Amino acid sequence: MNDSENVSKINEEIAIGTEQAAASVKQMVASADQSSNALQTVIKSTDLWAVTSDKLEERSHTL
Repeated sequence: MNDSENVSKINEEIAIGTEQAAASVKQMVASADQSSNALQTVIKSTDLWAVTSDKLEERSHTL
C-alpha cells in the first residue's frame, strides 16, 4: 500500500468514526430531551398536587 492509499484508508476510518460519534451524540440528545420532558411532567404534577393540597386545606377550614 502506498502513502496515498494509506491516507485514503485513514480518511475513511476517520469519516466512519465521525459518523459513529455523531450518531452517539444524537442518541444522547434524544435521551436528554426525554429526561427533560419527564422532569417537566414531574414538576407539573407536583405543582398540581400543591394546588390541590392548598384547596383541600382551605375547604377544611370552612367545614
